[in-house]
Amino acid sequence: NGDELVVAGPRATWPHQNNDPNVIWQSIYYDNPQAKNYLQAITTRANQSGIQVYADDSDNPKVAVVVIGENSYTHGTEWADKNPNIPEEQLSVIRDFHERGVKVVTVIILPRPYVLTPLIELSNAIMVVYRGGNGIAQATAESIFGDFAPTGKLPFQMPRSLEQLGSDN
Repeated sequence: NGDELVVAGPRATWPHQNNDPNVIWQSIYYDNPQAKNYLQAITTRANQSGIQVYADDSDNPKVAVVVIGENSYTHGTEWADKNPNIPEEQLSVIRDFHERGVKVVTVIILPRPYVLTPLIELSNAIMVVYRGGNGIAQATAESIFGDFAPTGKLPFQMPRSLEQLGSDN
């Protein structure tokens, strides 16, 4: 139908399987040839519906899917471990689309509790991906297009602000 969709954000793509931010534990000797990053998976699914997908930006997008969150890690956090706030450089990608009047679907790779409050005002929809594995991009694309409606419960509560968090000092 000629609609434009943008897939953007620091976690929309990655150079190779060892950089897949959705996988916490992964063997360097195992490769899933069917695994796709978010840009690839959403492009494949969007093309079935006649929607043109662009990486990072386009002139007139109807929707932007912005994939944010931390990179994969096993022994520590990418962001400061006592800071559950989404970095400004990630929020700014969402804010830029929001301020242009583009509908934003925020996909957040969430290995630990974050303060998601700023996303609520900037996003039309938020999808939390918790340790999704290397098939999660396809599942996310199918969810965005309404092929199925995922449900789930996180193993932790989400804080509304830093003030809600306790201290171990």
